[in-house]
Parts: sequence; C-alpha cells; structure tokens
Amino acid sequence: MQPAFADLSLCEIGGSLERVESGGFIDRAEPDRQWFAAKLPPCVAVQVLREVNLKGLPEEVVSASVRPDLELGVTVVGVGIDAPCMANALDTLAADIGGALAVAELCASISIA
Repeated sequence: MQPAFADLSLCEIGGSLERVESGGFIDRAEPDRQWFAAKLPPCVAVQVLREVNLKGLPEEVVSASVRPDLELGVTVVGVGIDAPCMANALDTLAADIGGALAVAELCASISIA
C-alpha cells in the first residue's frame, strides 16, 4: 500500500535538468547546451532560430537542434556554442533565443502574424 501524499515529507524530485537564468534548462550530463520547450510547430521554431541576432558570434560555432514531440504538441530547442573560447556567450544567446521563442508562442496564441 502506498502512503497518502500528506504522509510524505522531505521528498526531493530529481533529474538531470537544472533551470538556468535564460529561462531554459541545462542537462547536467551536457552542460554546454541549453534547452527550451515551446508550444510551437517545429517549422516556426526553426524560423525563430534563423532570425535570432547572433551578436557577432560566427554562425559556424553556434549549433541548434529542434526536436518535435507531436504527441505533446511541443518542440524542444537546444542551443550550444561549439567553441570553448566563446562559451561564455551561451547565456546571452540562450536568453535571446528563449525570449524569441516566448514571443513567437504569444503571437501564435493571440493570432498575430
């Protein structure tokens, strides 16, 4: 028999994800990438990524992945900087991407193109 929830104490839910200042998440196993989940079709998420200002970062050092989950209706977006000497720019880039995804979600929810 399982205890009622009221009987639980000192319970910690764990996992490998950790929330970061950009609004995204990092996987402790892969801390050089930040992840976001958006209620957007994958093609819209890709368009958002294409429009983000890289603020002087060379395109060849920025990597992104888009993974749709059609059953849940979300798209997971990962972003990383593949040059260790520029890794400190990841937080800023990730915050810009997270913000752009949030704006795209908002626009989609109120039917603004």
